[in-house]
Amino acid sequence: MRVRLSVLAPCLMVCALTTLAQANPLPALSDDALEARFWACDVASTHTVLSAAEGAQCVRWQDELKQRRFGGDFARLLDWWRAHKAEQHARHLSPQLNAARR
Repeated sequence: MRVRLSVLAPCLMVCALTTLAQANPLPALSDDALEARFWACDVASTHTVLSAAEGAQCVRWQDELKQRRFGGDFARLLDWWRAHKAEQHARHLSPQLNAARR
């Protein structure tokens, strides 16, 4: 029985990222700092390609925010994200756009 590499590769990536995450505990952050990191990751992942390590770190920030602020409820996190995404992206991108116009 052959296992296709296209099926196996994502599984190996998850294992590697999980190991990386466990080896590097998150620093203690205030709720505001955690939210700021979440939005920085969201904006970055929307406009650029993140490395595997950056992506893993962003997933960890999201999971910590989900646990801390929404009691682990992904649906509540998703509703909150949808309600605030446009505003947060505009806020994060405004300094970059203003600098590019100069």
